[in-house]
This record gives sequence, structure tokens and C-alpha cells, in this order.
Amino acid sequence: MDLRSVVSRLEHVKEYEKYYSALCVFHHDTSPSMLVYKDGWFRCLSCGRSGDLYVLDRKLRGWTPPSMLYNTESTDWKPPTGASDPVKFVFDAHHMLSKYTESLGWYLRMRGLECRIEGQKLGWHNGWYVIPTFSADDNLTGYILRAGQHVQEATGARYVTHSTSSLYVPDWYLYLTGEYLVVTFGVLDALTLTELRIPAVSSVWGMTLRLEDFEMVRKPVIFFPDQGEEKEAINYSRQLGWRGKIAKPNWPDGCKDPNDLHMKQMDNEILNAIAEAK
Repeated sequence: MDLRSVVSRLEHVKEYEKYYSALCVFHHDTSPSMLVYKDGWFRCLSCGRSGDLYVLDRKLRGWTPPSMLYNTESTDWKPPTGASDPVKFVFDAHHMLSKYTESLGWYLRMRGLECRIEGQKLGWHNGWYVIPTFSADDNLTGYILRAGQHVQEATGARYVTHSTSSLYVPDWYLYLTGEYLVVTFGVLDALTLTELRIPAVSSVWGMTLRLEDFEMVRKPVIFFPDQGEEKEAINYSRQLGWRGKIAKPNWPDGCKDPNDLHMKQMDNEILNAIAEAK
């Protein structure tokens, strides 16, 4: 996809050293809030939409995802079924992403999580990011599949779980040795906190948690919900008694979860919200 060909179809374009600014085509934008970076991806600072030039080009051509046209997730691009040999599947997926990080890892790079590829053995398989789940003794318990942006737009699907674990723990050392534990409602947010060396955990099912998983945790458990999910976090924290805490960040425009804050280089907002919750 040619960068200049795409940028030439945008409005109110201004060129800078590393990016172009323009009116966002994904919402009613009156002041240029979209940044199109010269290395091939874009992000709107207002509505938060992001992707590569392929996504932007399709929007400019008026393409509509099938999932929006037909309100269905039935497409030919289906998630991989449970692998007969999960260890080999995870190993091969990690090898693929490690070998072709420059092209396949752009989404993780955009989200500031590229450094987690090796640490958490992240992988890639047929349009899906593979996120392995491990037990405390470092045994593989399965994996979570996160749809790449093209797959997500075509199918409407985001996550598929093939794991015997109910919790995703990116770094067991931090989990076991930290003075507190932060619970997010998404695995990418847990990876974000791990990038900041914060002991984090997430349910493999989003907001659905099994509180019995925290029975042996005898330290503050800080729930860090996405914007709009505070009610669920408050309910969980109350059930944990003295251990339950809530992180309450000041959400700027265009941010709805910890990874959004990280992408906007607002890590201090994450750290401050956790410090106040403790």
C-alpha cells in the first residue's frame, strides 16, 4: 500500500518529520486529530481508531466489514481450533512472530507491547495473535487467540480461549513477589502493566472472574477496569473485603483502558491510579 496514495485522499493534511496529520475519516472530525505515521500505521487521538494503511485505504474506499453488513461472525476466516499438540502450536506461532516481527508485529508495536513478544512467548497464526497461558510452575496450560485487526473487522470476533486456566498471568514472578496485585479486564491491559513491571493478571474471559482464584492471595487486589466497567470492578472488590481496591484514573479523551494510556505515553496516570488505590 502506497503511503502517499492514501494520504492524498485525506483532508487538511499537514506533513511532519515522522507523520502526517489529517481529519479523521472514522468520526466527524472538525480539527485534524488523525496521525498517519510514515512507517505504515495510523491512530486517531480523538476517537482512538488505529490500524495500518490497508485499514485506512478500505475506509476511504467505503468498504464495510461483513460483520456490520450481516450482523454475523460466520466467515471463511475462522479461528484455529484447539491444537492437538498445544506445545508445538505455541512454539511454532512464537517462532513465526519472532522471525517476522517487522511485518506481523506491527499491531503490538503500535500498542507499545512489542517487547512482550519474547518475555511472554507471544505468537502469530493465520491472522491471530497467540498468547500462551502458563501455570506458576511454568507449565503450558493453553493459549488465548486475539484476532488481528483485519480478522476482527471481517468477523467481529476478538478473543477465543483454549486454556485450562481461568486467569492469564503474564509474569508469575511479579504475581508471587509483588506487594499487591492488579486485575485488568483484558489480556492486552495485563501485558501493558507487565511492560511497566507491575504485577498484573486478567481473566481469560474479559470481565468474568472467578473470585475463588484469589482465595490464597493475601495482599491488596487492585481492580483496574476499563472506562465504563467500574460497576463490575466495585462488585468484585467488595466481595474480597479488605483486599479489594479500585484504581480510578483520570481518563483523557480517546482513552478507555490502561493500554490506551500507555499508547499516549501516560504511564504516570496508570502508576498514580494504582498508588492511590493501595
